[in-house]
Amino acid sequence: MSVRSHEELKPKLAIVSEQPDLRRRILTLLGAHGWDIRSYESAAGVLNDPRTLSVGLLITSEKLPDLSAPALAIALRAKGWGGKAILICPCAEAGVVPCPLSTDFVALFDPSDANHLLVELVEAQF
Repeated sequence: MSVRSHEELKPKLAIVSEQPDLRRRILTLLGAHGWDIRSYESAAGVLNDPRTLSVGLLITSEKLPDLSAPALAIALRAKGWGGKAILICPCAEAGVVPCPLSTDFVALFDPSDANHLLVELVEAQF
């Protein structure tokens, strides 16, 4: 019987943003903390990937080229996804705030603060 490390037990994450620099920054930051992350540049990429249903947390930009973030969360829920979501929104003050826009999102996150605050926010979801 093999013993799985704490890192192997971390839920999978998905990042959706049309901004490659933002995706890369978040991938680097959260990947350094052992998270298994999938990265997408559009809502269509997430919706067409059957592995998305195993994602525990979705981190998505407010504006996507093909669908709004709330519409993406609704479409994923319709497919059976049961995870949580964080909305990347440059209007978020103080880094992380509760999300007033939708019950599908647990928090708003300012992308200029992609640092330890994001790590803490992600870890708090599990």
